[in-house]
Amino acid sequence: MDNKISKWYYNGKEIDSIEEMKVHEPKVWGFVYLMSLYDIKTGELKYQYIGKKNIYSKRKRSFGKKEVASMKDKRGKKYEYVIKESDWKTYLSSNSFIKDNANKYKIKREILMFSTNDMDLKYKEAKEIICRGCLEDDFFLNDGVSLRVFGKKVM
Repeated sequence: MDNKISKWYYNGKEIDSIEEMKVHEPKVWGFVYLMSLYDIKTGELKYQYIGKKNIYSKRKRSFGKKEVASMKDKRGKKYEYVIKESDWKTYLSSNSFIKDNANKYKIKREILMFSTNDMDLKYKEAKEIICRGCLEDDFFLNDGVSLRVFGKKVM
């Protein structure tokens, strides 16, 4: 990791593992973060960005021909879901300005809150963007918010 980009912090403490996150949220699935960009020369805070990151990725893996051939029920599922740790430790942002200009700033990465599922994570990110007024202030690099929530899975 570039020394201009900090590790992840939560409540002032460094977070290096999922186990450390689970101390705060046992069923953690992701987190909402605040990224702060500081001018390298002056140390002045220039921009901030609110985002979300899943700590696990869930992918559909199709079975190979041999696996399908060895199945007793040929009409059954031809795939399985595989869950693995995401790239959260090295993740910079989905924001193109941050990705394109990361070498021009010292970047502090701070976890604001944890979440237990995708719907809750999306809701918390949108709420944070709206409540902080990110879309009305050029200081924030956020340029949009999208939310569609159904059911009662928001924690």
